[in-house]
Amino acid sequence: MSDKFAKIVFISSTVLLLTLMSFGYGMAVERFHVWPYATIQAVWQASKSLLQHGELVPLGRRVSPPPHASREPITIYMPDRVNDGYYVFVGWDSHEMLYAAWLYDMQGQLLHT
Repeated sequence: MSDKFAKIVFISSTVLLLTLMSFGYGMAVERFHVWPYATIQAVWQASKSLLQHGELVPLGRRVSPPPHASREPITIYMPDRVNDGYYVFVGWDSHEMLYAAWLYDMQGQLLHT
């Protein structure tokens, strides 16, 4: 056996062994949630947020409305059951990119932001 053939066998065996060890550790990370599972999950959530919304949104901060929901700022479904007075709704204002509160009267007219 020549030295050249021995080197090729050694390098090939080392690469195969390292590949199998990396695969095994990757399986253990997923199965037992060992390091770096939390980091991988955080990167995965951040990349999903960037792809879906174009910005980094923390998990649970953005709630998308169902497809059949009204796209009006406020909808009164039973106007005869509305109490007298004013209503305040608090949420994320996507135009101003900050949290806001909207004050409405009982007719659904926006009075103040």
